[in-house]
Order: sequence, then structure tokens, then C-alpha cells
Amino acid sequence: MKRVLIAAGAPMARLLLASIHWEALRAEAVVAGTKEEVLHALRERNPDLLLVENGAPFEEISKIAGAGTQVVRIDPCELLNPTEPAGKQEAGAPAGRDKGGSRAIRRARAYLEQNFAEPLRLDDVAGYVELNPAYFSALFKKETGKTFSDYLVERRLRAAQSLLQSTGKSVSEIAETVGYNDVKYFSRLFKKHLGVKPSEYRRISP
Repeated sequence: MKRVLIAAGAPMARLLLASIHWEALRAEAVVAGTKEEVLHALRERNPDLLLVENGAPFEEISKIAGAGTQVVRIDPCELLNPTEPAGKQEAGAPAGRDKGGSRAIRRARAYLEQNFAEPLRLDDVAGYVELNPAYFSALFKKETGKTFSDYLVERRLRAAQSLLQSTGKSVSEIAETVGYNDVKYFSRLFKKHLGVKPSEYRRISP
């Protein structure tokens, strides 16, 4: 198994780089955030690969890495704008990052579409797409323009609107159908986002 040392000063950079599924790449990774930690890890682990965050004050350290250590400088922000590898694009998708966003977020959105009425948590969906929850949260916001929580609420309320217009179900039945067991909370949420209570929405909807 390859030994990887990640030298990153910024907390978000450490988080993003550590969230990579190194085990799937047959590698084990250690993260170091200070010069002292990097030097210690270099001595103790003799890594095969040293990833150095762009802009981090580790330039001289990368120069003293062992002869068998490959040094790669990386911009962690690029991980928030992933692209499809060449030869693995979906049919009809343009080169690079397609309009639907990253593969992980497309999978997450499809999963939400099928399971929005379930008691979903961000950690559940992050686990489904095999991403660190904090990284998934940041990536989801970047790709969709909404937080995971806001996105889920909006999806549930769209379903509620449709049911209010097309069925004779009671407000409490609709609340439960779209994922809310507390009808009072559902009604407050509905009014907050749509400006009227569910019963009023049903009355004024065409």
C-alpha cells in the first residue's frame, strides 16, 4: 500500500484532501498542517507521495523529501470543481464538467428525488455518494446554490404543492406524505416559504 503525506496549512484544504477515498486507491494518507508535523511525518513514514498545498509555506520541506518520494503540488479548490475523466463521460455529455454538476452531486440529487419523504440527514446522503460529510456539504452548496437542508425542504414543499392542487388529502396527510410528522411544523414551514398556509394555498390555487 502506498504511503501518502498531505501537507496543507488551510483547514478546508486538509479536509478536502483527506476526504479522498485513499483506500480505494490502495493508499493510506496522513495529514499534516504545520511545518513540524510535516518534518516528523517525513522522518517517520518516508512517504511514497507528498501532496503539498499550493501557497502553503512548505516549499523548502518539499525539497528535502527523500529520493523515493514523489512531490506533487495541488490546489485543493480544484476538488470542488471536479471533471469527468477522459473516456468516462456519460453519453451526450460535453467534455469536462457537465451542466448537471459533478457525478457525486448528480447521484445525490437523484437519491433525494427518490427518497425525499424519508427522514434523510446530510450524513446519510454523503455516505451514499461516498464523500466526507463536510466536503459533501460544501460541494452540494457549490453545485446547487443551496444548502442540503434548503434543497430538501424545497423539494418536499414542491411535492406538497402538487398534492394540495391535485388531491383531496388533508393537510396532515400531505405533511406526512412529504416527510413531516408534525403538521404544525409543516404548516409554519410552508407559510414561511410560500407566504400562505397550506389550506389557503389549496383554496387560491387554480
